[in-house]
Formats: sequence, C-alpha cells, structure tokens
Amino acid sequence: MGGRIGNLSDLFSNERAVLIVFVVFVLLTAFTGGGSRSDIDGLLILRPAAVLVCGYALVVHGRSCVQKVKLPLAVVLALMALCLLHLIPLPPAIWTSLPGREAIVELSGALGMSDVWRPLSLDTNRTWNSFFALFVPLAAILIIAGVSEKQRHLVFSLLFCVALISLALGVMQLIGSRQLYLYEITNIGRPVGLFSNRNHQAVLLAWMIPASVWLAAQWLGRNQVSTSTYLGLAFLYLLIIFLIFLNGSRAGFLLVLPATAMAVWLAGVLFKRDISDKGKAHERRLRVLKYAGIGVGALLLVFAVALLTADRQTALSRIFEGNIDADQRAELLPLFWQMLGDFFPWGSGMGSFESVYRTYESVEMLSTRYLNQAHNDLAQILIEGGAPALLLIFTVAVWFVRRAWAVLREPSNRIKADGVFFGGSILLWLLASLADYPLRAPLSAVFVAILSVEFARLAGHAKSEGLAARSTR
Repeated sequence: MGGRIGNLSDLFSNERAVLIVFVVFVLLTAFTGGGSRSDIDGLLILRPAAVLVCGYALVVHGRSCVQKVKLPLAVVLALMALCLLHLIPLPPAIWTSLPGREAIVELSGALGMSDVWRPLSLDTNRTWNSFFALFVPLAAILIIAGVSEKQRHLVFSLLFCVALISLALGVMQLIGSRQLYLYEITNIGRPVGLFSNRNHQAVLLAWMIPASVWLAAQWLGRNQVSTSTYLGLAFLYLLIIFLIFLNGSRAGFLLVLPATAMAVWLAGVLFKRDISDKGKAHERRLRVLKYAGIGVGALLLVFAVALLTADRQTALSRIFEGNIDADQRAELLPLFWQMLGDFFPWGSGMGSFESVYRTYESVEMLSTRYLNQAHNDLAQILIEGGAPALLLIFTVAVWFVRRAWAVLREPSNRIKADGVFFGGSILLWLLASLADYPLRAPLSAVFVAILSVEFARLAGHAKSEGLAARSTR
C-alpha cells in the first residue's frame, strides 16, 4: 500500500506532470481569462482552478524552487496581504481619522452611525475581487518555479502558441460574426482575439515581435537560421502590424517601435554567427533579405496610406486625427492626482477605484461610457494602495534596474539576449499599463508573471556567477 502511494506521489510530482498541469492551466487562462471584469462567467472556473494549482505546486515543489522566484512571489503576496489588510474592520476613532472619509463621517454622524467599525476599503466587494484575482498570477509563479531550465523553450513555445491562437482568432473576427467574440462586453468589429479589450490584444501582438526572434534562436540555433527563417519572421511581422493597425489601439501601435528595436537587437546577437558566414550563399541571402526588406517597407507604406484614407478608424488614423488633449484619459489625470492626494497615505482600498471615482465625477464628465478602471495602472494602484503601494513599486523598480544592470554586464551574449527579452517584454506590458490596464486581465497577468520568474532566475544566475568570478580573483 505504501509503495503504491509513493508511486502515485512520484507520478504527480515529476517534471512531465508539472509541465502538463502548467499547459492545462495556461490554456484554461487563455480561454477564460481575457477580460478584467469581475462578472465574467469563466472566472468561476479559472479562479478555483488557480487555487488548486497553487496547492499542487506547493506540495510538489521544494523550498529551493520557490527560493529562485522570491521577488515575483513576494510582490504578489504583498499585494494579497494589502488587500486583506484593507478588509480588517477598524475602530471608529481610527477610521474617522483616515483621509478621504470626511463626507462619510459627516453622513454617518447625521444617521447616528458614528460608532460603526469599518474596513479601510471603501468597496469591500471589489477588494475581495482583487484578492482572488491575484491567485491566477500566483499559480503561474508557483507552478513555473518547478519547471526546469531545459524546458524553458517549451514554456515560451506554449505562450507563443497562445498568442498565435489569439492572432488567428483576431483575423477571423475581422471577417466573421459576433459569435467569434469570447466576451459579451467587448470591442465588436475589432480583432481582439482571446481578449475582451483591443488594447490588451495589441500589447500581446507587439510582444510577439521580439518573442518570434527569441524563439527562432531557441529552436533553430545560430547555424541553422536560413533565408526562409528571415522571410517567415518578416511575414509574421507584417501580419502583426496589419492587425495592430486595424485594432485601433494607439498604445499598441506606439509599442511597435520598442518591440521592433528589441527584435532587431536580438536578431543581431542571436543570429550573429549565421550572418557572418562568407561565400556566395551568404551574398545571395543578403540580396534576398534586402529585396524582402524593401518589399515589406513598400507594402507597409501603401497599407498605411490606404488606412489613413479609409473609413475604418485605425490605430494610425487615431494618432494623426485624434486630439490627445481632448481625450478623456488625459483630461482625467488632474482628477486622479486630486484623488491620490485626498486618500494618501493609506489609499482608498484595493479595487475600490470605480466606486470612489463616482464620487468625484462631475456633471460635465457624465457620458454613455463608464470608467471601470483608471486606464493608468500606476495612478490607480497609488490611489487604492497609498504609501504601501508606492513603497512596493519603488522596491520592485530598484530591484529590476539592479538586476538588469547585472545581466547586461554579463560577457555571455546568450545571457544578455535572454535578459533583454525577459526584461524588455515586462517593460512592454508596464508601458502599456501607463495608458490602460492590461495586467488586470488574467491572461496578461500570467504572461508577465512567467516573464518575471524567468528574469528573476536569470538575474540570480548572473549575480551568482559574478560573485563566483570575483571570489576566484
């Protein structure tokens, strides 16, 4: 009996089993976690599954695995702890002294409710929602901690396949019907793919640009990269640009520039040996690539002109035609600054932005559209989390810069390339978060959680190698 239990434990804890659980979890997130709203039906399946994956990972992984992902794990746990702290009822003497509660204190006094204990959060339901939402990235961090470095290319191949599915679904949505959209509240007529929001899809498409180069190097190696590989990457790049243009996301369109710069740098480093080959084959390859580049550039130019003169509103036309100063998001920045000052240093409570914003919304701001998120995650998390959130952001920023510097000083081009890909990919999502809220969609959160784990592992490896090298001098 004991032997059977031991065999069963080994069966569920080996690398293949962990990889299978990871694949199932990512695919489940892909088809149920493309939206940020709390009333999405798929979350009834995804969040309990995330809790189960967390439990499974804690059982099968040793402490050494978790040690390698300390900072990404600590960030998620700190956010969860902040949510729970915001839910603890406070005595009236403390609660009434919190900034931003003056109107409620006055109303409570008029109603004879001055002695009621209340939590810091001004919307406990949404704070609970924020807490349970964090189980999805937490599950991704814990389960990926046990995946070996040798299986890294399989992990990112799966993520890239999910991105390809989203891309293909976006193409079909352009020519298909309403049934191809996965969410009731979405951008109908736009290629949103697996997401409910076109901006979130655009960020994923932009990420595919450097990811395609990095994965090509992982699978093919430097010496096996051929002309067909370059042409395939060029075709994919053109298709991504096409979809981002039609998507209508200005943020996604602007992210194409840093994503392309990353891809070019990665190609120069990872394919360097292949490009440096000499002979007639190399000359023919360069000639083909030159003509292919000219052709792609010409197609992009023609396509851009066609889009600017077309009736459909695109990302490019929105940049040139839209008045950013008149955009609601830009107009709201002074209001967000006021909200931040009113609730600092303790915040309004994690997840409470929508409810709090309604108390600040003026008659002039009322419209048929509603603001469920700030469309600026940096401002929103500071409004909701106050000084503790600011301290967490500062700590993560310092860690990221120090680790990035350590990776970039590595003599190994492979480590540098991995660092640029992992760190640069994280920055793409963070840049998008300054104008939207992509990380509040579970699918995007899983992508960034996995990238953060790999960046932390790589940075830790680079740091340990640097210490070892200095100790031998």
